[in-house]
Amino acid sequence: MKKKVFTLIIILTAAIAVIAFKPSYAWVSENFNKSQKVDVGKLDYGFSGSIIQSQNIVTPELNLIDGTLTAMNKSTITTNIRVKIVYTYYDAGILVDNTKIYDNSPNQDLQVDFSTANGTWDYIPVSVSDPSSGCWLYKPNGASLDSPYKIPVSTDLNNGDSIPLIDFLGYSGINVNPTDGYEGQHVTIKVTIDAKQADYAEWKTIYEDYFGG
Repeated sequence: MKKKVFTLIIILTAAIAVIAFKPSYAWVSENFNKSQKVDVGKLDYGFSGSIIQSQNIVTPELNLIDGTLTAMNKSTITTNIRVKIVYTYYDAGILVDNTKIYDNSPNQDLQVDFSTANGTWDYIPVSVSDPSSGCWLYKPNGASLDSPYKIPVSTDLNNGDSIPLIDFLGYSGINVNPTDGYEGQHVTIKVTIDAKQADYAEWKTIYEDYFGG
């Protein structure tokens, strides 16, 4: 299933359980272009790829994304994209954290394979003084050293330049085992993708996709 959003950010929330999940839903807001409109151009993003809608039982190593989650950049200005992921974390059957941040530390229960087809990713550690921290910033290939996260103006305003974001999203088959106590528990994953005009404006979110929220 393909979903289009005409702005820079996407939140996708996946709820993952070893037993059952509630149905998913999505909402789209097109207010971003109105509130963040700039004189020099506009932000214009579409998205393809989605969380599997029919999945009722989730197991380790199951990819919850149908295809690769991809942004299609049709913007006439340079932009930035960031991704934040939080998930439910159990230990010995006890809910430890319902919004554990997926960071760059090893041995996490969640597995996320960010696409490196057209760029790389830098993690910005959580800072109490910075509510926008705890995110992964997209660094396009060929970006300049002084502006490493700046995504160029689209070269295809009709179809958009493809920016693959996430290839795999699910619980780890290596780090999750029966003693962790996930079986029979309700679990959620939330992926938030924000975008803005490069070097200007504030981050905004326009797309949310929930699975088992």
